[in-house]
Amino acid sequence: PLFDTHVTVQAFATPIIGVSIAILAVLDARRSPRWTWIPAVLAVVGGLIAAVSGPAIAITRDLSATSLFAGFVGVSLWLIVTAVRRLVAVRRTTDVALT
Repeated sequence: PLFDTHVTVQAFATPIIGVSIAILAVLDARRSPRWTWIPAVLAVVGGLIAAVSGPAIAITRDLSATSLFAGFVGVSLWLIVTAVRRLVAVRRTTDVALT
């Protein structure tokens, strides 16, 4: 029963999370320097692949579909690059404000 509950919940949650992250990556890249499209594409592709993973497991009952969760690696790389980029931008504006 616990496994079935988990599979049912993830069938709804992973598409929401994956698609939301893909949209957020596109919106962030549109307002950022041109080079940020590279990690954003990784996040979009990874988010969409991960979004399919939950429903694929729920529909097929095949646990080999868990390899689709690896799409979150692209999302993770985008999050790291975005966090560092924004941290550097904040530090630059803070340094300018202090001088």
